Amino acid sequence: MKLITLSVALFSLTGLAQADEVVAQTAPATPLRSTAEANTNPTTYPALAGNPAAFAQWSNAMTSPATYLGLMQLGMEPNSYARTASQVMNPTSLQSYQRMTDPAVYLRWLQAAMNPGFYTSMMAPALNPTSYMNWATLPVNPQLWNQAMQMLSPSLYMKWLTAPMSPSVLSAATTPMNPGLYPSWALTAVNPANYGPWGSFLTQPAASAGAIPESFKLPAAPRSAP
Repeated sequence: MKLITLSVALFSLTGLAQADEVVAQTAPATPLRSTAEANTNPTTYPALAGNPAAFAQWSNAMTSPATYLGLMQLGMEPNSYARTASQVMNPTSLQSYQRMTDPAVYLRWLQAAMNPGFYTSMMAPALNPTSYMNWATLPVNPQLWNQAMQMLSPSLYMKWLTAPMSPSVLSAATTPMNPGLYPSWALTAVNPANYGPWGSFLTQPAASAGAIPESFKLPAAPRSAP
């Protein structure tokens, strides 16, 4: 009985050691991380919504298993949540959404609606047999099993235990306490330059509100001779 218990313990330690080796091997897997970060950055959504071609590329990337493998890898990193929170609380995120008021955005979508190439690019993953093969072979994909083996690594749980003391997490948690954050949001919200042509249109009446047209000015009274 003791021999069986010792064998099970050694097997568990061996599995943990192999998991640590997998973590060390998959840590530099930057393509998955970069793809997932680019597709989940909240500040990129307005740019995607304002560009039909970029939206088609993003939708094609979201149908690939590699994107979800990258999301799985980001989901196990505590710093990814702090980075997303910092991006949402940044006033530049509001500035990105303010660009949606540009009439050129809707003109581009109107042109894309009349372009057959846009529908072809959107339907490309559904018409490509490679897309179905990637999903069919996902259960035997080594990258998927590498991600699963990371969940057996003690270093992963140490990251989560030490996350409250991480500088990035502390910075994201203390950002709402910064008094300068809210004036920045207010100035970004009322800045006409962030609204494109509509902003310049709104500033024109304000610039000429105090000016008196020349036709309404009275002629100057003649000066009397001394």
